[in-house]
Amino acid sequence: MVALLPATATAVGLIVLRQVSVPAELAGIGLVIAGVSLHRGER
Repeated sequence: MVALLPATATAVGLIVLRQVSVPAELAGIGLVIAGVSLHRGER
């Protein structure tokens, strides 16, 4: 679950601090989420 920490931090930054992420950061978060979902699917 530590792998999802950057996605959580980005969501908090967007909501609380009103920081907008660049497309490269969003793509990275998408890759992390895809990797976590693929790893969980193997169980």
